[in-house]
Amino acid sequence: LLRGHIQAFEHQHLHAVAPGGARRSGSREAWNPLRPLFSFADAQAVVSSISTQFGSYWETECEGLSQVLLKSERRGTGRVPLSRFYAAALGGQWHFTESAAYLRQLGVLDDSSSFHGPQLIASNYMQSSNNCVVTHKHFRVCCANPCQDFYSDLEAAIGAPEGEPEEILAIVSNFTSGLDDAAPGVTKRLKAQLQEIAEANHGKIPLHG
Repeated sequence: LLRGHIQAFEHQHLHAVAPGGARRSGSREAWNPLRPLFSFADAQAVVSSISTQFGSYWETECEGLSQVLLKSERRGTGRVPLSRFYAAALGGQWHFTESAAYLRQLGVLDDSSSFHGPQLIASNYMQSSNNCVVTHKHFRVCCANPCQDFYSDLEAAIGAPEGEPEEILAIVSNFTSGLDDAAPGVTKRLKAQLQEIAEANHGKIPLHG
């Protein structure tokens, strides 16, 4: 990845011709291709390029992690038994090595079922800071939320911090995804869960929190 950005930097500046025929890098200092070393300004430009484009590279890794978790989940629950999570680690998934105590601290572990035992909440795990590959004072490069676009559309359609279950179902039913514009499969179980949330919140579904 780094070599590619350096080569792109060299190619860009070798072909950047300023008015009058002088080659320049866009910075105060003219870039000299015959110079054996890069200047500090050159290094800044390369690092800045990597920082702004690394998200798309890391997203491939995120998609791979997500697929592994989905294959291990209890069907239709979004939960992965902790035993399967660690089994995947033994099978070569070096990412899945966090302790149960650490996962619980991150808020990605569901301990509510005494029958099923501890379960990893797949969506929470993918969105946790643990999967941020770059952490900076002003920004982070983390796994993107695949539902964010749908969530933004839902917020815009309702225009309020909460909505009726029927209203939300009607909006979600019109969403499409994928190249074939497939409609979402809202199962009876999901509808029942939505009603449970509404009953616990005076008949409304909070969009936040």
